[in-house]
Amino acid sequence: MSEKTRRRTRRSDAEANVARIHAVTLDLLGRGRDPSMAEIAAAAGLSRQTLYSHYPGRPALYEALVAYLVAEVAGALDDELPADPAAGLEAWLIRAWQLIDDYPALLNPGLFAGVRRTDVVAEHEPITGGLRRQLDNAAEHGVLAAGASPEWLVAAVIALGHAAGQEVAAGRMSSAAAGAAFRTGVLRLCLEEAAATDAAAGRSAPSPPPSRPR
Repeated sequence: MSEKTRRRTRRSDAEANVARIHAVTLDLLGRGRDPSMAEIAAAAGLSRQTLYSHYPGRPALYEALVAYLVAEVAGALDDELPADPAAGLEAWLIRAWQLIDDYPALLNPGLFAGVRRTDVVAEHEPITGGLRRQLDNAAEHGVLAAGASPEWLVAAVIALGHAAGQEVAAGRMSSAAAGAAFRTGVLRLCLEEAAATDAAAGRSAPSPPPSRPR
């Protein structure tokens, strides 16, 4: 075997190891676990030495996972949304819940605990950027709920998303039921009553995008 072939084989093995590490860590986090490096190595079928050769610790691993999820989330939420504020916000909520359903690790605070960012809104920026644009659009059309700033509403929506995800994780609600409750709750929280009622009643019912492959 030539040196070039050996290098190619080592690179291929390393890429396969990283993919396996990412997959099992996201799976563990998605099930509400807070896995140690030893648990991650065991789940991936790798030695701890191999795991540490790729990531010196959980913060480095979680940084890589957040970067991956940022790209996935941003790509899914960047697609064009309806201009109508109620329809646009509802469409955004449907897409956001689909992503949470696809990547439940997003709702595990442990994923972000070791990442070198402290602001919870900044941690969710791939989601909150699009949400903030929808809230600004609602404000421009005069249908944003009175008495609450967009910043507060963003934080409240994140909290509702976590609460809905925890109900699913605990087996108390199905994903479909939790997603519907999340969507209805956010519409009522963020929009004036008439606009929220119209959206919740399905007068603007955008179709969800196809489920993204994991």
